[in-house]
Amino acid sequence: MSEPRDNARSNPIADLYRVDVPVELEALPAHTRQWPWLVLALLAALTIIVEGAWLSQNFWLQQPLVRSVLSPALDRVGYRLIRPVLTNAWEVTGLNLSAEPGSTTIWHLDAVLNNRARILQPWPTLQVNLRDWQNSLVGRRNVQASDYLPAGLPPRFAPTALIAYGQPVRIRVSVALEPGPDGRYPAFEQAELKVLP
Repeated sequence: MSEPRDNARSNPIADLYRVDVPVELEALPAHTRQWPWLVLALLAALTIIVEGAWLSQNFWLQQPLVRSVLSPALDRVGYRLIRPVLTNAWEVTGLNLSAEPGSTTIWHLDAVLNNRARILQPWPTLQVNLRDWQNSLVGRRNVQASDYLPAGLPPRFAPTALIAYGQPVRIRVSVALEPGPDGRYPAFEQAELKVLP
């Protein structure tokens, strides 16, 4: 009776037989819970895009294509686009100072005014500065479009009109010197014509 035990011990292969052990696998989670995260991610991306466009609205409103698309749509609902404030839209060139014939107190500043912005702009307010030989200010005057635009311009150049890009207009600003407290007229050497924002 002892022989079968010895045979079992002497046969090492008998210990290596395969044994099936039941294994329970966990079920994978359903993918149905991913859609709320996708919706939240899309809403966050949309919020960032809208916020970026809002913060850069001055840039976008300066683009002619954007304005031409938005203006008709907003006009239908009774809303007007805010015109962006452009500090360097207007350029003054060809400044020339001349005296009124037969007068020493009336001077004329002739210049060319040009809209450099790519969108329509209202006529600017101009500032005339008179300076003496030491570059000290001796006189200053602000001039509105109705005062410096020449008579006989077409209606598209009226003082209340909006001016398109690249349409230069020759203007004339007249300055009448006023006597100071001592009765003398200020002596000036140079005149400036600046565009006010």
